[in-house]
Amino acid sequence: MLSNLSKRKWIFFPLALLGAAVLVVAVKAKRGAAIRPAEPVAVAVQVHTVERTAIAPEVVGYGRVRPKVSWEAVAEVSGQVIARNPRLEAGRTLRAGDVLARIDPLEYQLKQAQAEADLASADGDLLRLDARRENAVGNREIQDRQVALAAKELKRMESLFGQKALSQSALEQQRSTLLAQQQKLAEIDNELRLIDADRAVSEAKKRIAAAKADDARRLLEKTVITLPFDARISEVNLEQDQVVKAGEVLVRAYRMEVMEVESQVALHEMRRLGRSLPGEFRLGSRPFEIGELGLTATVALNLLGGNPQWPARVTRVRETVADGEGSVGVVVEVEQKIDEVTPGKRPPLINGMFAEVHIRGVPQPLLTVPVAALHGGQLYLVDGEERLKVVPVSERFERDGLAAVEGIEEGARVVTTALDPVVPGTPLRVVLPDNGADNAEDAKSAENAEKKNEH
Repeated sequence: MLSNLSKRKWIFFPLALLGAAVLVVAVKAKRGAAIRPAEPVAVAVQVHTVERTAIAPEVVGYGRVRPKVSWEAVAEVSGQVIARNPRLEAGRTLRAGDVLARIDPLEYQLKQAQAEADLASADGDLLRLDARRENAVGNREIQDRQVALAAKELKRMESLFGQKALSQSALEQQRSTLLAQQQKLAEIDNELRLIDADRAVSEAKKRIAAAKADDARRLLEKTVITLPFDARISEVNLEQDQVVKAGEVLVRAYRMEVMEVESQVALHEMRRLGRSLPGEFRLGSRPFEIGELGLTATVALNLLGGNPQWPARVTRVRETVADGEGSVGVVVEVEQKIDEVTPGKRPPLINGMFAEVHIRGVPQPLLTVPVAALHGGQLYLVDGEERLKVVPVSERFERDGLAAVEGIEEGARVVTTALDPVVPGTPLRVVLPDNGADNAEDAKSAENAEKKNEH
């Protein structure tokens, strides 16, 4: 038994020595082997090629809808309301020419009759004066001939008196006759001047009477209150049999065809809109009109389903800046067609609605990139060696997912794939953006290869 144990020991020791020798040889062989560094794998990315796009900045403001044209029915006469339109209620829309109310016209009918009577009396006075003048003119012609005959007779008698064929008394009698005829002619001329003066007074009275008659007719017309245009009634302050006084506001209404919205826009956003104007635009010496700048706008009601919108026109900017807000009021006009109103889908714009206003500048060809490609004022580019390059840029504005930028060249390739980490110089492999599934597989295989190399 002891002999068997001794034999096993002699067998174990040679085997142990052999194993140790093999281990030493393996370690030495490993230390002598060359270590090859892992080659970097290009990261698969999608890119956006920078190009010029006609784009304009857009700012959003909010404000209340209000009518551009408002109308107040102010009572110009006093009296009792004898008739009232049954449809005259706040919120209703009435047509142009609709009679809203009637005021008792009796008092103004009497005034008109009196004024027309005075006018007729003035016309009668003028007719009488015309007849007197015509008669006086006829008498003057006759009297003028009488004076001429008396003067001729006096001349003949003076000739006879010089020939001692006529007495002195007869000559003096003829001279008296001539003087009497000349006096009658002077009286007729004086009467004509008095007639002309009386006629001037009568004409002035006639003008006064005519003005009173016109005023009486106008006041009589004011007893009927009519709507001057299609309008929506906003306020009613009269009832049947109510006595109204001149100067009272009876009805308020507004025209619906043209509405306005004044939205508050921050000054820095207004500056952004101004930067979009063409460089050749100059105000010159003529008055400034913002409507000439080419700005466009849209009014939307976001509180209702379907988000109805209306094209608008920028008409003016308010004269003052809002206190403590740093914003200015921009007024836009909306022309709406009432026949296009669709209940529940496209309601009419009415006074007091809260609306959203989108104001757009003038489109200019600018370099644009996706907004998602911007990283804190930096862009990740693929350079000519297919490596990652980080460049700083300045953003002008954003619009519809695009950002207008400065600081890069047209044709540059902007990385739109998320990178983590971002290491300038990283090899990149551009994949086509229209092969979404293949791109995902390429990106996944590249990521797995990187992880394998790290291990």
